Amino acid sequence: MTGKSLPWLPWYHRDFLAATQGWTLLERGAYFMLLNASWEMGPLPADERRLSGIIGAQLDELQTVWPTVSQKFQATPTGLTNPRLEELRAKQLDTVEKRRDAANTRWGNLSPSDASADADADASAVQMDMHTGSGSILVSSKEKEPHFHDEVIALYHTVLPELPGVKIWNDRRRRKLDARILETLKRGKQADSADWWRKLFATVAASDFLSGRSKADWRCPGLEWLLEPRHFDKLVEGGYDNTRGAR
Repeated sequence: MTGKSLPWLPWYHRDFLAATQGWTLLERGAYFMLLNASWEMGPLPADERRLSGIIGAQLDELQTVWPTVSQKFQATPTGLTNPRLEELRAKQLDTVEKRRDAANTRWGNLSPSDASADADADASAVQMDMHTGSGSILVSSKEKEPHFHDEVIALYHTVLPELPGVKIWNDRRRRKLDARILETLKRGKQADSADWWRKLFATVAASDFLSGRSKADWRCPGLEWLLEPRHFDKLVEGGYDNTRGAR
């Protein structure tokens, strides 16, 4: 698995400065860019011309710094790697797997036969591939964590008292919430924490459009509306923020 599956690179600035003490600004800059490229791409090509293209440098610029920078990379059968970077990658992958396992345990790791036949808009989202190598992870129509759903609903009522309240919490709505949680966890966000949902609902409260302050005859219809994939994604991306000119 390459760095493409890991959205952020742990950065230890003190270690970087110590490891490059006495280097020129160009040497440090080239090394920094190559580390980022390796995190994203995996092993780097040993060809200097290709390396210069990867980091956006002229060939002669790279050749000037390469005698120094190359000491930080090892030649492997698959390309150039930085040992320290690969240690961090291994730790990150281990963390991702542990969180994924925890999410599977909490929200359910079921076979396709357990998926609901409901022709709901969430059908495709519920059947999300988590790249475990063992098939898709599906959300059960029988909620595995009812207490957390209760927390989310309570937060919705607390932060957004002006919006229609939740009176019925049926299987369809449970699946919608589970689908949004799994999708967001996959993106590296802590959607299995109450604080994450509190902040999300605060975003709704701050939106003139969703709260009905911009149109006297319309406001967000309720929690289920927010959990619809197109509305939820737009909300998370800031599409309803006042500064984005939401309509």
